[in-house]
Amino acid sequence: MGKKLFYLHIPKTGGQTLATRIASAFPIGRSSIMGPDLTYPDGIESLKLLFDAHDFVERHVNGPVLRDLKYVDVLMTVRDPVKQITSNYLHILREPASPLHRPAKLLTPQAFFSQFGDLLANRQARYFISAFRNLYPDIERLVTWTTVMLDCLSRVRWYVPTEAIDEFCMLWQLEMNRKMLLPDVKVNIAELSSTQRGELDAMVAGMPELYSIDLLLWQIARQRYDSYKRQVLATCINNPYPDNWGHAWSDGDYGIWLGRGWHRPETTNDGQYAWWTGPDRLSEIYINRNKSHRYLLFSIRVYCGVCEEDVILITSDGRVLVSAFRRINDAEVVYAVDIGDLSDETMIQLRVPEVWSPVMVDPESRDTARKSVLACKWVLSATSPLELDARTSQDSCENIRNLHAGDNHGRF
Repeated sequence: MGKKLFYLHIPKTGGQTLATRIASAFPIGRSSIMGPDLTYPDGIESLKLLFDAHDFVERHVNGPVLRDLKYVDVLMTVRDPVKQITSNYLHILREPASPLHRPAKLLTPQAFFSQFGDLLANRQARYFISAFRNLYPDIERLVTWTTVMLDCLSRVRWYVPTEAIDEFCMLWQLEMNRKMLLPDVKVNIAELSSTQRGELDAMVAGMPELYSIDLLLWQIARQRYDSYKRQVLATCINNPYPDNWGHAWSDGDYGIWLGRGWHRPETTNDGQYAWWTGPDRLSEIYINRNKSHRYLLFSIRVYCGVCEEDVILITSDGRVLVSAFRRINDAEVVYAVDIGDLSDETMIQLRVPEVWSPVMVDPESRDTARKSVLACKWVLSATSPLELDARTSQDSCENIRNLHAGDNHGRF
């Protein structure tokens, strides 16, 4: 069943809810949640004793209790820093035992944060760092603080954005082959009207000095969680080449599948299926080929703020593939990419320098979705119609931008 599991519970990140759900997936008596805080240095031995009797432990920690913890997997939730600070403030208001309770009750929110906001600033990053390092982050040394935080990232297996707790529970059950008895329970939710909560969020959002480092941690957590989600789903789905929207071309068992970084397919005026890339700069292309399929061919119909020569095909490790392009008429450019030295089953990426929205480059457009190029006519071929010896075009980049910012933009 894998290693034992420790949940590093950062306050006000949905921890009680997730801890209760995960604990329900273990046998009676094999989990320990919502117990007393673990405080350094005695907490190191306390945690060891907890794991002697349990498979899953959740705790708040004070100090580097996890500094030498190598024998268990660590889980951590990270919350939108503005919402975490707001939730922390609401908790203080309803918790008389907090030393900040009386000033919070006596002062307006604006006055409280003006006088005591530094005590709530970047609490998630502080908590995270101090759990692994015998170092209390100094608010005046943000560069050092950020460097240490980044160095600690490898110590955690699961980073879960609070807004994704429900989805994570589903993924975790699939990954671990454990079923939660209470997959939907919610615990310790602060009640406040949406209007009041919105006003507090807006006030805190206007104080970036309170959450600059927490914002970085939250963004990293979201990126790592997204990667985790894709890995779990790829493992659970046995067919890596499904017949879905991304299936751009096939020849028996061989084909081309468009992955992450593509919008839903559209139909052009001549009946072709076409896909916009975006909103990311990298768009995935999965290929399953035989040895005779040396070239990847496709056409691009519309450019959104991108030049022909700016469309580059790269391998997953960043190597630029040999390719060429040619404008065949005012509306279409054909590309050929040499994939002969790649494995039969591979993933490459289409890269562009920027991803614009049509409304940004076409005064007549109202489309705000970020897109870069519209690609169609995907095929694998033994031969190429182009000489693969140049990445240049007869048209200048400036002329191309002018062309596609005009009447041709956004039309097939």
